Amino acid sequence: MNSNTIDELNQPYIGGPRTEAGRETSSRNATKHGLCTNTVRLLPTENPEDYTALEATWFNAYKPKDEAEIRLIKQLVDADFLLERANRTLSEVEAQIYEGGYLPLNWSDNQHFKLARITRYQTARANAITKARKAVEDYRKNRVNEVIKAEKHEAFKQKAEPEPTVAELLDDLMRQKQEHDRKNPPDPDRK
Repeated sequence: MNSNTIDELNQPYIGGPRTEAGRETSSRNATKHGLCTNTVRLLPTENPEDYTALEATWFNAYKPKDEAEIRLIKQLVDADFLLERANRTLSEVEAQIYEGGYLPLNWSDNQHFKLARITRYQTARANAITKARKAVEDYRKNRVNEVIKAEKHEAFKQKAEPEPTVAELLDDLMRQKQEHDRKNPPDPDRK
């Protein structure tokens, strides 16, 4: 057996998980409510079909035309899913707090703090969805404006061709008359 292998076996275990699955699990160790994340990772209490249904709803609503639009709509889906998570969490926190009584004067400082924190998360998520929708709509508007600008440019190029002068029109009429006369010579019997 190689001496390096024996030394490695005698070393105490240092570091974190070594497998991808272990790293994935470890990355969620501090997750309590999942409201601080910027990427959607389903919590054990969440159903993956809910995310898929939400994604289908937004994709049906916007019907993306290219990869950039798909990416923007995906960000919108993530923002909406996280907003729904914030709404559920806020409902749960309110239910817990209101069990002790409806009067805020009877709440502890910790309850006030917790409700305020979750409300801030909800507001941040609502702002994120607004920002994501605006990004999708601005992208679409810019695409439409590019098409309109190209059409206007083409129309301008066609219109920019100079109008013929009177002399050019007369020359053209003379050419047409000569062409007509060449194709239809005068009948000698006709007077």
